[in-house]
Amino acid sequence: MVTLQGFGQNVPLGTAVPQFPGIRANISGFVNIFSGGSLRQDSTSFVYRAIATKIAGAHQLTFGAEFERTRIDANDYSYVPGDNTFNGQNTGNAVADFYIGAESNFFQDNGRTFYLRENRFYAFLQDDWKISHRLTLNLGVRWEPWLPPNDLNNSLTGFVPGQQSTIAPNAPLGLLFPGDKGIQTSVFKKDWKDFAPRIGFAWDVLGNSKTIIRGGYGIFYSFPEGLLYQRTDAMQPTDLYLNIPNPPSFDNPYQGFAGGDPFPRPHISSSQFATYKFVLPLSGGVLDPASRVGYTQNWNLTVERQFRNDIAVSVAYVGNHGLNIMGSRQFNPAIFNATATVANENSRRLYPGLATVELASSYVYDEFNSLQVNMTKRFSGGLTLLTNLVWGKTIDNTSSAAEGNTGPPNPFNFRSARGPADFDQKYRYNLSVVYALPGLKVKGWENTVINGWKLNLISSLDSGTPVTILSGTDRSESGIGNDYANIIGDPTRPAGMSQIQQYFNTAAFTAAPIGTFGNVGRGMLRGPAYFDVDLSVFKDFAFTERFKLQFRAESFNTENRANFQNPVASVSSGTFGRITAANDPRVLQFALKFMF
Repeated sequence: MVTLQGFGQNVPLGTAVPQFPGIRANISGFVNIFSGGSLRQDSTSFVYRAIATKIAGAHQLTFGAEFERTRIDANDYSYVPGDNTFNGQNTGNAVADFYIGAESNFFQDNGRTFYLRENRFYAFLQDDWKISHRLTLNLGVRWEPWLPPNDLNNSLTGFVPGQQSTIAPNAPLGLLFPGDKGIQTSVFKKDWKDFAPRIGFAWDVLGNSKTIIRGGYGIFYSFPEGLLYQRTDAMQPTDLYLNIPNPPSFDNPYQGFAGGDPFPRPHISSSQFATYKFVLPLSGGVLDPASRVGYTQNWNLTVERQFRNDIAVSVAYVGNHGLNIMGSRQFNPAIFNATATVANENSRRLYPGLATVELASSYVYDEFNSLQVNMTKRFSGGLTLLTNLVWGKTIDNTSSAAEGNTGPPNPFNFRSARGPADFDQKYRYNLSVVYALPGLKVKGWENTVINGWKLNLISSLDSGTPVTILSGTDRSESGIGNDYANIIGDPTRPAGMSQIQQYFNTAAFTAAPIGTFGNVGRGMLRGPAYFDVDLSVFKDFAFTERFKLQFRAESFNTENRANFQNPVASVSSGTFGRITAANDPRVLQFALKFMF
């Protein structure tokens, strides 16, 4: 069996519990190796719901309530062998760093366990009021209090700058636990004031049901999912999670570490917190007790028009704005100074006693605005058609807010990550067609074989998604490692250069100067567009009224177009600026389906 120990790394497993000794190694820009590990997560939900409707004259009243009890039990031992990162900071090339064993980061834990229990409750009231035969008004309100989960392990951890824990008095300043002043068992505070109003209308302009104007506005609350709590369950005292930047060697990353290699190590119960001696500096994750519940405001205004009896066209403005969305970020950067090095990174941290620590807080926001045009042709003349065009833009300050996110490149300026969302596409066009092919006047077996075929076509045309140019190494020496690059020229691809070999002018970018976070804007470039046509022909062969056999011939990416993925965007990568991957080529498949 291939293990890290087999490669010569003198690191025992983080736990004495028998585990699969896998391999974790990330060679930035090239490959991320994970041979698998012991991970178990059981999630169970119990939902109780009651809804009633009453019609009173022109009003249709709908009201109800729901209670949901969720439990998530997890044991994650996938990091107990240790995780090695090579980012090129030693030689300028991540692969070269790997060959000489010069890793940029090593971390290990003794396994993460959490047993989350969460209650969710909501109640709502809605009135669909038909003011006249031409105007309907929809009014409603939803009460959805935030009742954050508790952990039966009592391992949820909070952080409040300047406050000393009394539950674990040896903890670094600011690290707090359930039972400390102002810290509930859930760390996040319950919020009983979450009311979400909804309003909408539909107006038949001419009274002939051919021209309709619709509009609506509503508030929708969003609560963090259980995955967000995974990092905080890697925090001492319950669990031990160690992060060592620029370890002295691959063979012995704990060489020179105060107290030596602390693994393997058992989990610590809350009854031992008062006397627990922390292994410093701490790594892991914490929750922000001041976080607020996230919500999104949605709005739309639509004009619909029917032409003939089978064609409908709609033009809509659709938008939303999310605020206080829960996300994770690195909040304890190292402060750069004239003597800053990777080796003294932890001694320069903003909060002493803490190393790389992830904070879950409600700092994420997003904005979306779009013009959406739809046309539908109902079945007639053998043809059904649906097509739509979306012209929109999504802006946010992170598109990956779950656990493991580093946050903005400059941790002192949240706006440094403001830009087009990672999934933003200026244009998206879709076309769906179903056509019953015309029949021939034949009989017998010829009629069975030749007639009754249908053609289905689905086509998509999307503009490219944003590309953010990164330095690829920790140029700011903040210990976060999410620094953007510097732009020093025109990024337009040189004439005659293949877009695969050089999608943009790589000479226009350089790694940010030491001590800085880079000056390029997030998502300043756009990746390749996407175009795809999927075709299928199918026919049902009826043996009896009950038994049918369907034959299908399908083609995906029929035109066999190379839909390239975004280019490598890290300056430190040996493939910087190149396109190294594409979506699937043409795929043909045939199928038979028996229906009864």
